[in-house]
Amino acid sequence: MTIIQLNPALQQSVFAAKRAELRKQFESIIGSQPLSTEETDALVKTFKTPTEVRQEDAKVRSFYWW
Repeated sequence: MTIIQLNPALQQSVFAAKRAELRKQFESIIGSQPLSTEETDALVKTFKTPTEVRQEDAKVRSFYWW
């Protein structure tokens, strides 16, 4: 297997091109698919669990191997 070492200037231009491409993909995904209210509510519900629920879940005996 051959490894090619790029000079620093070429390396920076390759990284800049990759960053630009990733940025372009990110903006196209975000711009073309805004979240609906239902999706936003589902995400909020998923990531906000009330303390009572966490305490109840902690009391449930689990049989997982750690």
